[in-house]
Amino acid sequence: MKDEILTSSLVHLAQGIRNGTWTSHEVITTFINRIRTVNPGLNAVVVERFDEALEQARLADEKVNSGAILGRLHGVPITIKECLDWVGTPSTFGLIRRKDDYPEQNDPYVQVLLNEGAIILGKTNVSQLLAFIESDNPLYGKTNNPIRPEFTCGGSSGGEGAIIKAGGSLVGLGTDLGGSVRIPAAFCGISALKSTMHRNYDFSRIIDDVKWKMICSVTGVLGQYVEDIALMSEIIGSIPNPFNEKIQSFPDYKDVDLSEISIGYYDYDGLFDTTSEIKRGVRETIQKLKGMGISCKPVKPFGHEEAEALHTAINSMDGAKLFLGNLQKDKPAKQLRLLVMLMRMPSSLVLMIARILGWLGQESAARLGKSFGNPKWTEAQLQQQYRAFLNSYQAWMKDQDINMLITPVNSMHAYLHGQSANLGSGGTYTLIHNVTGYPAGVVPVSTARKDQIIPRKRTLEIANNMARKTELKSAGLPVSVQVVAAPWREDRVLRIMSCIRE
Repeated sequence: MKDEILTSSLVHLAQGIRNGTWTSHEVITTFINRIRTVNPGLNAVVVERFDEALEQARLADEKVNSGAILGRLHGVPITIKECLDWVGTPSTFGLIRRKDDYPEQNDPYVQVLLNEGAIILGKTNVSQLLAFIESDNPLYGKTNNPIRPEFTCGGSSGGEGAIIKAGGSLVGLGTDLGGSVRIPAAFCGISALKSTMHRNYDFSRIIDDVKWKMICSVTGVLGQYVEDIALMSEIIGSIPNPFNEKIQSFPDYKDVDLSEISIGYYDYDGLFDTTSEIKRGVRETIQKLKGMGISCKPVKPFGHEEAEALHTAINSMDGAKLFLGNLQKDKPAKQLRLLVMLMRMPSSLVLMIARILGWLGQESAARLGKSFGNPKWTEAQLQQQYRAFLNSYQAWMKDQDINMLITPVNSMHAYLHGQSANLGSGGTYTLIHNVTGYPAGVVPVSTARKDQIIPRKRTLEIANNMARKTELKSAGLPVSVQVVAAPWREDRVLRIMSCIRE
């Protein structure tokens, strides 16, 4: 029974609790024991509330026995990212100064899951400030990849990715401003969905007195099974927010007509190349979808460099208050030191450094510096450029006669610990769809094979050579793809994800 509980979908577990196949107490106990077994080697769950979860499971079973009306998640276990408010637990974002920050009310997405009967087992680790794609911070330490512990699980929702892959949780909530839900899913080998930007506005208090401008962080779902991600996404997608006061419908992905789908695909964003095994993953995914009769064609990627510049400039507005205002006197993690230094410099100096880095062949670092250092972009100009970009991207999709995309998630399968300081976001594969606001999912398709790895060529660029060193060690790590659709069409994303998993 323990094995069946651990390997069942959340949807199946909820049905089993309803019909008496097992009790909520049995289910919750099984997952708590699994966390206790795997977490010492992961450091994924950093806030535990097991006694409370067991008591809630007892009450959940009483409701079943009494014939009470039950929510869609009645008695099943979930986990949530540390930054999401949950009364009785701190929301620190990996900042020591916030270690005693206990919220007075639950995050709206947390509350709606509790209303549906979910039982939260604990909170999972994050990157400091949720600002890089590892889960490491001075307060909780680092989280290991559940497949290869010398690698990171990704970030900033990496604790979720790690504990779900390790079997300590089936589904959980994360947040995503540049790939923070999707990259951990890819690094750990599970699935995830970032919904349309204005469907699931991120209410976490990382912003304090900063308001999201133009590009919004969103709350998303990570899990093992597409049906679980669909259910959770539908539930949290019902919450009104500043951009979605009139709730948009969340159609059933099983009703999507595949004959209406036209997919464009590419395996390189034109800025930071992917590994040979990621390219294989994209190629084999497209072959599978074509075999199902789905229209697929190669396209040249569009708008990635502009999206990167817009994302960096918009999120460093107001003196980079989003980062520096929240960091305050805390010391930045080593992965953030260079970034924080750039944010604190005069823009003229940053631009000079960017030019020097470009002359030295450090192309990725030079682009980042130009975005941070550009003194010409006022908020009004950024808004104008952002609107123009959205229009041009929509026009590009129309010109290509496509309504979906299949792309890599990152240039790498996973980073070794500490490498995000040099590798950054590993390309713009996820970031671009925080800028477009399009819904995007991740699904694992394979694993990296040692005999198939063809390392990239050495160049003058430090990031490239570090990526080469890492990809040579990547055998056995997951290979995943990203599935993208137009705004409000999460149903199409989930449908293609389910096709890939068949």
